Amino acid sequence: MKYPKKEMAARGQCIVLLQLVLLSVVRAWLNSTSGAIVSATTQIPMRLRCINWYGAHLETFVAGGLDKRSCGDIADSIISIGANCVRIPLSVQLVLNNPVPPASTTASVNTSECNVSTALQVLDCQVQALTRRGLMVILNNHNSFAGWVGSNERVPQGLWHTADFPTQSWVTSLAVLAARYINNSLVVGIDIRNEIHDQDGIVITWGVTNNIDSDWKAATLLADAAIRDSNPEMLVIVSGLARGYDLRAMQDLENYRSKYVFTTHVYTFSWWFTRVDWVLVLWLSLLFLAANAAILLYVRHQQRRTCTYVGKTVTPVLCCPPSSARPSCSYVLAGAVLPAVYLVAVSAAWIQEAQQAGCSSIAQDAHTPLSVGIIAMLVVAMAWLVLETHENVVCWSKLVTCVCMWNIVVAATQAAMSIFYQTYWAVLWDMRRWYSRDIPVWVGEFGTVVGDTSVAWGWLMTYIADMHYAYWPLNGCSYPFASLRNDTYGLLDCDWATIRNVNWTRTIFPGEN
Repeated sequence: MKYPKKEMAARGQCIVLLQLVLLSVVRAWLNSTSGAIVSATTQIPMRLRCINWYGAHLETFVAGGLDKRSCGDIADSIISIGANCVRIPLSVQLVLNNPVPPASTTASVNTSECNVSTALQVLDCQVQALTRRGLMVILNNHNSFAGWVGSNERVPQGLWHTADFPTQSWVTSLAVLAARYINNSLVVGIDIRNEIHDQDGIVITWGVTNNIDSDWKAATLLADAAIRDSNPEMLVIVSGLARGYDLRAMQDLENYRSKYVFTTHVYTFSWWFTRVDWVLVLWLSLLFLAANAAILLYVRHQQRRTCTYVGKTVTPVLCCPPSSARPSCSYVLAGAVLPAVYLVAVSAAWIQEAQQAGCSSIAQDAHTPLSVGIIAMLVVAMAWLVLETHENVVCWSKLVTCVCMWNIVVAATQAAMSIFYQTYWAVLWDMRRWYSRDIPVWVGEFGTVVGDTSVAWGWLMTYIADMHYAYWPLNGCSYPFASLRNDTYGLLDCDWATIRNVNWTRTIFPGEN
């Protein structure tokens, strides 16, 4: 079924108007309890279907599109898309310094709607336009100093502090935002930091120390206290470790005020297995398996021909001397050369890639297989030493047989993995890092090229369909590096009025509350 733009807009308007009526009665302050986000007054469950409207965290200090359309007009477009809330990325620099943006960036802000001059006044206008229409707002502390972060970032901002904006400045900015919107119950929460990751030799921990500059739990509790004192009604949204991808270590966070929400980010390229040509790996694995099976069959065949009769030695290298007739586990262990090397190599590559991305908690996952691989290599080396020491002549047929058998096991395992990582089960396995015992999880960012119909995108939508989420982004065009860039993930076109693909967008925002 196709949904024309006008029909979709009308449907979205009706849903949001109904939501506005309900929220005006029960107020929009939200709580988090038993893994759900609920109305603080009625305990009715709420589902966050948000969209990211970015730009204020960049050097212009203004949300994208306000040079083309007013805050209210863009808010109407968000309603027509079907979202019920908006995530607004901001910088500490904007909140604390409140600079004056270039006039061109707010050229279309309706003067009857707002009278703006500073960055915070523009934010006020943006928030007012959204909440007047019943849209909830989540403010996101995206970065410290203004600029692009994440993919293609020029200067990493993986920590919640910098030299110019230390931890206390970050906390102050959160308190300022919480207090600023204390009378607007549709500003429901603050996402306290975007995609934290190790940086500059600082490895982020959770609950290991009380160092507010390196331990994310200590910093989270500090931020929570500041927000609680400024506006106790706001949700405190806490990023997972490893660029927001890993929640496993954070399960001891006590949701003592029923205000905590965890947030994670995911894109199809975040899954390492989507970058591998698994069809090629499968064929190579089967080819390697076949080659080792052929060698194994050849050795067994030659043994029957040459070693059955005493004195007949057509290929003597394959015949075991009498001293090797006794069973020996040394051959079995020595044959495990490839599995041991394979395990060490894969684990080492895993650790290196994760550490380079600043994701130490993900790197730790590879420590166990790496240790097993190193132990296996030592065992293999000892088995070779035993063979050289205790056998007068090494029985090569035994050794080759054991090597081939182990290689077949490795090839079969890799072939099975190649199939596994082309299924939805791989997604479920990777997403185990999103487990949360009591605190609800909100996918603060996810997105893809508009119109994407790939299998990986289908997997992602299947997984998060019943979760709280925020699509990235609304913006069809932006100026992340002082030049116009077409954002292929953006749902609106560069005129900031046209929805690029209505039917595809409706699969993300089906209009449910």
